Amino acid sequence: SFYGDLPLALVQKTNQLSTFREVWFDKDYNEIKFSNKNLNADVFGAVCFISRGKGDVQEFAFTLDDAKKAGVFPANAMSPWTKHTRIMMRYKARSIALKSLFADVISGTSILEYDYDLTEKEIRDVSPKGESSAEQLEQIFE
Repeated sequence: SFYGDLPLALVQKTNQLSTFREVWFDKDYNEIKFSNKNLNADVFGAVCFISRGKGDVQEFAFTLDDAKKAGVFPANAMSPWTKHTRIMMRYKARSIALKSLFADVISGTSILEYDYDLTEKEIRDVSPKGESSAEQLEQIFE
């Protein structure tokens, strides 16, 4: 499956992406941004504003309530939903938007943030005991 910024990169390569804007918002639906002086506000959701060609701008949102209903939040300490809640909200809204407007580009390939809501039982640390990831990488590249 695709994940992260790859689906967006594929869509951008088509030159058909006319509008693309992502916003985080708080529980009062105020945009979280520097000029609002609310960068430390708890995120309630994210919205992706997107259009293709000369089409109308559409909005695709994902909220904390949606995450709770999906069973991905609250999550265990290993979950990206715990460590990176804002980013996961953004990727979820983005994935919904890209799959909706650019299905032909995505071509049915799953997007991790859209198609797989990992549960606590599915997320586990598989690193060997006693070695950090950095140490493992050093051994690979020696």
